[in-house]
Amino acid sequence: MKIVFLGTLLCLASIATSTLTSKGFLNNVMNCKATCREMGWEPCCKKKTVKDKNHTTAFHAVLSKSINSLAHNTIVQYKTVTANIGGCYDPDNGVFTAKEAGVYSFSWCFLTKKGGTVYLGGDVDGKIYSYAIIEHQASTWMSTCGHMIVTLKTGSKVSTKNNGKNVYLHGGYTYFTGHKL
Repeated sequence: MKIVFLGTLLCLASIATSTLTSKGFLNNVMNCKATCREMGWEPCCKKKTVKDKNHTTAFHAVLSKSINSLAHNTIVQYKTVTANIGGCYDPDNGVFTAKEAGVYSFSWCFLTKKGGTVYLGGDVDGKIYSYAIIEHQASTWMSTCGHMIVTLKTGSKVSTKNNGKNVYLHGGYTYFTGHKL
């Protein structure tokens, strides 16, 4: 181990202290790599890539216009999409569809006004897993959020559904976001 360390230090020292042209510098680096290989030591200089870079799934969508009334069990459609990596969120129906199985994290936040009762649930394949609730709001404005971490199958559908009355959701301050862990 000491020999390897000393050999590495000598190689680095010879490169660092020499005043070479760029071609000479590169030759020295290659010679040092060859020396290290001969000693049975290979430096970890491999190019590292982000795991599953092509399979990144993440989205963020914002309610573009305020909603004054929303029927019970209706999916909220967040039309302003600021990120949709992987293309899994559809702003036309407000539904995220998993392209691959895995563990996902979803959050939704909403701003509502005085008198409102909002039960906004995180729905996975027709079943509510988590609610964010404001009931009989007394203040002028109020915001709250819901969150869930769920295991999805390929093709699973996730959305937020209303289960309250007197619903008001403020556009621009209400959003739905998620990503694959």
